[in-house]
Amino acid sequence: MAGGVPGAGKSTLLRRIEHDIPGLTVLDPERRAERLAAALPPGLPYRWYRPLVHLMHTLDVVRTLLAGPHRSEGPVAVHDTATRRRRRDWTARLARRRGWTPVLVFLDVPRDVARAGQHARGRVVNESSFARHWHRWTALRPHLTREDDAPAGGPWDHVVVTTRDDAKSRVFGLLTQDGTDRCALGGGSPCAQ
Repeated sequence: MAGGVPGAGKSTLLRRIEHDIPGLTVLDPERRAERLAAALPPGLPYRWYRPLVHLMHTLDVVRTLLAGPHRSEGPVAVHDTATRRRRRDWTARLARRRGWTPVLVFLDVPRDVARAGQHARGRVVNESSFARHWHRWTALRPHLTREDDAPAGGPWDHVVVTTRDDAKSRVFGLLTQDGTDRCALGGGSPCAQ
């Protein structure tokens, strides 16, 4: 799972790794939003169909995780803020029960960088919603592992906190460590549990 506050760079990271990792399936609500925007009347504000985007994304994630890794050509990368504990842990537990190896990669960026990222993509989260995400993230950050790629305990095999600049290489490192290259982000039949 690629986590981070809105504007941290999750979609950018997923675009950067998508074509370099064989069989990678990317589940990103931004892609859902683009497809819906193309099908809806031009100029319709995103806020009007945002709930539908998030519902469809959640259904994509659940369907893919329930299918299990034997139905996938490779790993699956899920875009989620991961600032909501219940949702974050529920996703990891569902993934594990279905045979995936769940890994959480958090993009850690300063608040002003995240806000600039939202403006750059043209979808700005309202201040109160962003404040809630930011508050949850700053409360969570000190409890995450401080060792690089260390086992995280709980429902995740690994939790990695990284910068935007290092994110791509960190993900590749996870996908190639100890011969687990198709497993680290949760995929592929070679995964051993």
